[in-house]
Amino acid sequence: MRSSRTRAPFELVVREGDELFELTRRGHYLLLSESGLYLGRLRNSQRARFVPWSSLTHLVIGKRSLWLGTGSTVRLITHGRRSPLSFQHIAQRIERRIARLPGGIGQLSRMREIDERARRATAPWVTIAVVGLCIAMHLMQISDSLVSEAGIFVRELLGEGELWRIVTPHFLHDETWFFVSPEAAVGIPLILRFPSHIALNCMGMLLLGHLVEQPLGSARTIFVLALAAFGAIFVTAVVSGEQVLGASGMVLGLAGAVLALELNAPERLPANWRIRRGLLIGALAVELVAGFTLTFIAGWAHLGGFLGGYLAARIVARGALRERVAGGWLRSAAIAVVASVAISFAAAAPLVLRMGWALDRHARNILALERVGAVTLNNLAWRIATETDGFAQASTRALELAERAVAETERANPDYLDTLAEVHFLTGDARSAILTIDEAIQIAPWDEYFREQRDRFVGLRAADDRPESPALPWLLRGPAEPPPWDDGTGVEI
Repeated sequence: MRSSRTRAPFELVVREGDELFELTRRGHYLLLSESGLYLGRLRNSQRARFVPWSSLTHLVIGKRSLWLGTGSTVRLITHGRRSPLSFQHIAQRIERRIARLPGGIGQLSRMREIDERARRATAPWVTIAVVGLCIAMHLMQISDSLVSEAGIFVRELLGEGELWRIVTPHFLHDETWFFVSPEAAVGIPLILRFPSHIALNCMGMLLLGHLVEQPLGSARTIFVLALAAFGAIFVTAVVSGEQVLGASGMVLGLAGAVLALELNAPERLPANWRIRRGLLIGALAVELVAGFTLTFIAGWAHLGGFLGGYLAARIVARGALRERVAGGWLRSAAIAVVASVAISFAAAAPLVLRMGWALDRHARNILALERVGAVTLNNLAWRIATETDGFAQASTRALELAERAVAETERANPDYLDTLAEVHFLTGDARSAILTIDEAIQIAPWDEYFREQRDRFVGLRAADDRPESPALPWLLRGPAEPPPWDDGTGVEI
């Protein structure tokens, strides 16, 4: 049942000296009064929003819009396309009313200073460079899956000397199809896949990076991004230890910096460099809650990135907004951050390039871990066996990896048995290769690939004529309704 009580409509009263502007045909209006302005809608039961003149910090005039900045929020006023109103005229009327107030001339002078700061702002080159690097790395990931394996954050591998994993994860992303995991997207044509992970992060980076880099400048923005990235990795390593990759830690750091600017220095910011405070806080709350409820979001990394960005902005914002040039320590820190990014990618490059010594070192590090998924063991063993010229140097490691992957899956995965058979064959042990591939054929007798491998091992096919590896896991290549199986990675097939 509906309540019989109704609210009395707000009655618009226009007094002598007030100016009323109708913004749209639906009755949205702007009223300039002696004490401030009213924003509302005629024939609406809700009272109009009131903004005192003394609270205005900045005005930004657009063709069909007017940004109003106050000490507590920012408002965007628009009018219909066919409206004859001029926001230039409205802004002039607002400034005249402010000038009549005690201290109004000083208030307008501060607005002019903000106008000058906005005019001197340059393009957000740091933000653009980070987005460009993320896109370049994602294109490399699409063409070579080892890029992801070499750069993803794995806490245990830091202790084995792979320190570049503190930096590289922030520029890598999953190859998802909307919100489908990479494993679930196997078999979907590449042209139909939508890289939602990198797309969302890049859009967030461009939006928030503009709002941070314009007021803070390049060196300070690098400092914000660096502290956000470190915070994301640090909190993840200490609290959850999960494997993570993606720029979202830096994006949340930028959001933290935007919030720090909004809460601590709104009166020094151009109105169009701000986000409405309630909307910003609400969006952050939703995002952080989602990070701890949705399994595919690294909530701790997001929280660490947000805290790092907020702290960094609090450290550097005062000097930036007082028009101080970035000090020597900030410039040195920015140079060090850029150098660390370059060094980290250079350190990971030998692994991506399949250099035998690098694969051998990485295999040794993987084998030193107590807990590692069978899929990681198998993939690395296969890469050493088939994708490097230095197989002889890493053959022992490849055999250990393949045997461990097969053992952890209780010899139930024919793809892993095939990897072990391949390693046996390349090391000259054809007999063990044949026996192992026979196990794979027994599990998946319908699969022609395993039979072609056996022909190679027994000499019916040239030793260097390896059949093309299937794109799908063995269960997806088999008959309808295959038996369920879990390879220990947590991926349901």
